[in-house]
Amino acid sequence: MHDIFDVGVAISTLSKDKKLIIWIALFIAFAIKMPVFPLHSWLPDSHSNATIPGSVLLAAIVLKLGPYGMLRFIVPFFHEINQIASPTLSFIGAIGVVYGAIAAFSQNDIKKIIAYSSISHMGFITSGMFINNTNALMGSIFQMISHGLSSAALFFCTGFLYSRVKSRKTEDYGGLFHITPKLAGLFTVFMFSAIGVPGTSGFISEFLIILG
Repeated sequence: MHDIFDVGVAISTLSKDKKLIIWIALFIAFAIKMPVFPLHSWLPDSHSNATIPGSVLLAAIVLKLGPYGMLRFIVPFFHEINQIASPTLSFIGAIGVVYGAIAAFSQNDIKKIIAYSSISHMGFITSGMFINNTNALMGSIFQMISHGLSSAALFFCTGFLYSRVKSRKTEDYGGLFHITPKLAGLFTVFMFSAIGVPGTSGFISEFLIILG
């Protein structure tokens, strides 16, 4: 904790130009890790080519390192720059939400659908962190947790579904409730959370961000 405090003190003594350079470097690094639109191109292919355990780890932990870094370093230590950049970053986040949703609907590979929905969720998180509102910030944190759980669970379920169907194509997933009703039901519950159906954790986090 003292080390983080010392970092904040050191940053506060820098000139505006040096602060801006550090802010840009940190933001790009964390934005790629999340990833934030338009720095997202690596994620769908990574999920598509990864093993199921790899996708679970990527969704639940690796993608959260980006927003955690922003919350830990950018949000508390660069108030002036954040206020100036807030409208632009909120807008970029909103574009990411829409883009991720549209791209997900256009896919027929179940892993790529989940990957593009993750880009949409990262857009929500980005907007919430830089709106400069407590509700939105809390929504972003809650969204990190909710997305980590729901997306990891979806990839986990996808692994079991693949072992039954031997395909990741959505057209081959018809009639799953007759083949494996419990697994299909579990997958549906987590999918509802991922898309933010009222009553799920995904809805609560997105509502807090929109409320902010």
